[in-house]
Amino acid sequence: MNYIDIQDDIDDVSSSSSAAECHGALCGMFCAGMPVDEQHWAKIALHVEQLEYLPINLQNLFNETQQQLDGPELAFNLLLPDDDAVLGLRVDALRDWCSGFLYGLAAAGVDPNALSDDEENLQDTAELLQDFMEITRMAEPDDESDEENAFAVEEITEYVRMGVLLINEELRPRHQQDAPRQYLH
Repeated sequence: MNYIDIQDDIDDVSSSSSAAECHGALCGMFCAGMPVDEQHWAKIALHVEQLEYLPINLQNLFNETQQQLDGPELAFNLLLPDDDAVLGLRVDALRDWCSGFLYGLAAAGVDPNALSDDEENLQDTAELLQDFMEITRMAEPDDESDEENAFAVEEITEYVRMGVLLINEELRPRHQQDAPRQYLH
């Protein structure tokens, strides 16, 4: 998945969303364990009522993300600009990704504030989501060339990636008991 290609397709459908935000929303919707199809995702994440067709890169993003989150390996990755991109752009994208993820969960009916009170003890998920909320408020780095800042962004990105995998494991089984997961393509 190439960030720039995905962003170009998003721009082509006249959406003001970023590629990171759209991917985050998709991941949030998948992790919530609710049925998601491409049109529903486009309506929620791209803020587009009806698409005649979903561009191929967005179809591929949808399918690859589903496979990564469903797969037994830890192959899941956040859709963010490459490591050689300007640090400020990477920070913006990480904030957008976390914001999109929280939005996707909410669109699927998950209330992050109610998780800590849940009888099934979802404390880890509630704490991770609180951290994701904090990341959405992360400040721009003062020094774009600072290796320490770049390393910190990489560490936070890895924390979010692993957190999503944990959230996926904790939330999906709850909803799958109520309704089997279905994907319409």
